[in-house]
Amino acid sequence: MEEPQARFAADASLLNQVDAIVRRIVAEFCREATEVNSGDHFADLGLNSVRFVELAFVLEELFRMGYVDMAEAPRAETVEDLSRFLAGKVAAGAAALPSAEETESAARRCATA
Repeated sequence: MEEPQARFAADASLLNQVDAIVRRIVAEFCREATEVNSGDHFADLGLNSVRFVELAFVLEELFRMGYVDMAEAPRAETVEDLSRFLAGKVAAGAAALPSAEETESAARRCATA
């Protein structure tokens, strides 16, 4: 049986990995932002609803997720909200953690869009 502390460390590690990926991709969408932090609100980063939907599609593809029912998707107001949602999907096996190469490729595509 897994110890609760070990489970928390694994969850925290996964969340940190996912958060770094999300911040990298969001940074390309918010070119005006010099730095993207977990607590940043999407509205403060200049993402309107159309750009947020575009971001969602990129992340859905990057994390190899199937269709996400809008009723199950949380109202993500911050980068951390989105990271927690995606980390939960990865932990549940409903999404896959992308490689560094996949992340950078997606970031380059965002930068040229």
